[in-house]
Amino acid sequence: MTRTKSPGISAAVYAQLNAAFPLAFPLNDADIRPLTVTIRDDLTAWIAAQPDSGLARQLLGAMQRHCSRETYQRTVIAGTLRINLAGEPVEAVTPAGQAHAESRIAAMLAARAEKAQRLAAQRAQPKTSPAPPKPQPKAPPKLKQPSPPPAQPVKAQAMPTVIVKKRRTVVRPD
Repeated sequence: MTRTKSPGISAAVYAQLNAAFPLAFPLNDADIRPLTVTIRDDLTAWIAAQPDSGLARQLLGAMQRHCSRETYQRTVIAGTLRINLAGEPVEAVTPAGQAHAESRIAAMLAARAEKAQRLAAQRAQPKTSPAPPKPQPKAPPKLKQPSPPPAQPVKAQAMPTVIVKKRRTVVRPD
């Protein structure tokens, strides 16, 4: 994986760091080496010496995200020599530095596992709407049944009543 495809770090800002310090901030993850403990101070001094320091926060943020990556932490655990901005070996990685990197990786892996469990739990839950249930409409009041008409004598085979309505045509004057 190349450095420019990593999420969280602007490709343009990281490319600027790589252009200025190709050995300290390589594009290829296989070339990453641990940076010296004072790298932030060194980068701040370099930024102050530049004519346009408008990107100072972005450059420092990109450097911080670079050093927070799992790939970088694994190189610290490997225990190679730390380098400065020019790529020159400066000091060895201490056992305390290695322990810190191991704890950072453990925290990253725990956060990933927790996120995976949350996603699995969300997928397993049935999709229910969090909105309260709709209120049931009130039933219309029951009308009293009219009392049956008084009993009439039954006529022999009464003919049904047919009502015929005529259509009315309305003509409007123009």
